[in-house]
Amino acid sequence: PNGTLDWKYHVDGFYEWVSPTIDKDGNIILVAHKIIDSEPRNCVISLDYSGNENWIYPFADSNWDYHYIDHGLVCDAEGKIYCGSSLGGYFYCLSSSGQLLWQLDIGDYEYDSCPAIGSDGTLYIGLHNSSGVQNLIAVRDTVTSVKNDELVVMDLLLNQNYPNPFNAITHIGYSIPQAERVSIKIYDILGNEISTIIDKYQNGGEYDVIFQSDNLSSGIYFYKIQAGNFSAVKKMLLLQ
Repeated sequence: PNGTLDWKYHVDGFYEWVSPTIDKDGNIILVAHKIIDSEPRNCVISLDYSGNENWIYPFADSNWDYHYIDHGLVCDAEGKIYCGSSLGGYFYCLSSSGQLLWQLDIGDYEYDSCPAIGSDGTLYIGLHNSSGVQNLIAVRDTVTSVKNDELVVMDLLLNQNYPNPFNAITHIGYSIPQAERVSIKIYDILGNEISTIIDKYQNGGEYDVIFQSDNLSSGIYFYKIQAGNFSAVKKMLLLQ
């Protein structure tokens, strides 16, 4: 508190824009390079408040860039730690004792920001790819032991259309966790139904549909998805 150095901890490399976090017990959690078995590894490290190592979790691949984590870590109320690789294509959950509980394959998407955690423990994760496509996914962590298959995707998700604003054509992405009858309809600003893009049963998964504005005039429109008991509405802007 008076500005003097209490302790320091040596690492072999550290991304200057990656901030440590502190868990519920006051432990300091950070990502850094360490030499493990004579190889440089990206690691998640837990230190106590006096700078002593609690544990080190080295990622399996010795390629630094593959587990390139360029965001601050997040801990939940149970002390579990969440982070994602910008280039390796995975989102990770570690236990408070440094065990890998699960990893989520995010494919060719990149992960560059902290997740948000809801009061019920739901994680909200923002992703993007090199083409500029952005997605928000929600996952609920139900892990009670070290397994990789207990990640449950919650609810249906409706993405923001892209491009937005748009001219003539825009994409609408969504995902459903199970088979449902899905309908997506377009409404004008007065609530009048303009068009039905889709109305059929679909298996669980991710989808992308195209809306063509045809002869519509410029302005604000809304698109609504209905799948089972779930519905959501988003706004889009047409510029002819």
